[in-house]
Amino acid sequence: HTTAAAQVRGWNFNSPPPRTKWTRRVPHPVQVRGWNFNSGVCLAEFPSVSQEVAALLWLTPHRFIHRPLVGAGWDRALAFWPADANADDARPTLVPAHKTDILALCLCEQAGVDADDWVVASGDAHGDVLLHVASSGRLTARLPAEELNGPLGEGLSQAERGGAMSVFSLFWLHAAQVLLVGVGSGHVHAVDPAAGRRVLTVAPDVFPDDPQPGAISEATPVHALALRPRPDAVSAMAFQPVAQRLLLGESSGAVQMWRLKSAGDKAPLAFARIRRFQAHWQAVVLLACSPVARLWASCGSDGGARLWDARGRPLNVLDPAGPA
Repeated sequence: HTTAAAQVRGWNFNSPPPRTKWTRRVPHPVQVRGWNFNSGVCLAEFPSVSQEVAALLWLTPHRFIHRPLVGAGWDRALAFWPADANADDARPTLVPAHKTDILALCLCEQAGVDADDWVVASGDAHGDVLLHVASSGRLTARLPAEELNGPLGEGLSQAERGGAMSVFSLFWLHAAQVLLVGVGSGHVHAVDPAAGRRVLTVAPDVFPDDPQPGAISEATPVHALALRPRPDAVSAMAFQPVAQRLLLGESSGAVQMWRLKSAGDKAPLAFARIRRFQAHWQAVVLLACSPVARLWASCGSDGGARLWDARGRPLNVLDPAGPA
């Protein structure tokens, strides 16, 4: 966007073909646009909503899903748009859901379940997670923050509890058929959407190989920076299927690597800590993994994008201050 007042806050892809990227921008007016991924041509601009859109989803259209583009944010409602921005009913269908700002969305592609019964999960700043039928937006389950976090919020003030329980990221771990909920305290909750309950919590323990704080300068490589003593809010998640690695990005700029020990089929769901290292100067906002190679990428709010191998060694850095 050319105007200085506009800021792109997120994006999502539909399923090819055609390859279309969806973006939203703030502040007002809030706009959701579709772009051709190869040419960068704007294909569509959808009718706006009144408040900031914090997350977007694309649901593959079929006979039961007529409004495949889903957005949510400060309206505290889920907005469903049709695939055609020029349709007569192009204005979003709003499904009121949360009592506070929605920060994350995720599609739970459950195995053995018809696509029209798949679940869209939404998480808010209070820490509540709601599950909706993808085809209609109908609410099927509500997981309150207190139920998800259990005793984690005990002893905290109201302000501290809100920040610690806020849902900053959601991720569907297909290998284990669970929804991962990343919260402000650094914990990750695994939720069974079919049962509507928490099955596991991954605690943000100090990793045994965390480096000790030391002196740094502008010349210090970002991945060699000293880490905070404890992990920060989980701002992004991804899974590397080839190496069976779960990646957790933090608002501090660090990345955690976990190994999936058991997917929960023959033994209880379990993860093993591998390492934690600094990946960006500022918050990690996106993690993406190659489905066929032991590679993954990270993007930070510092403007940088980095490519890593399965062990967390940097392979390439795209520095916004460097050459294009």
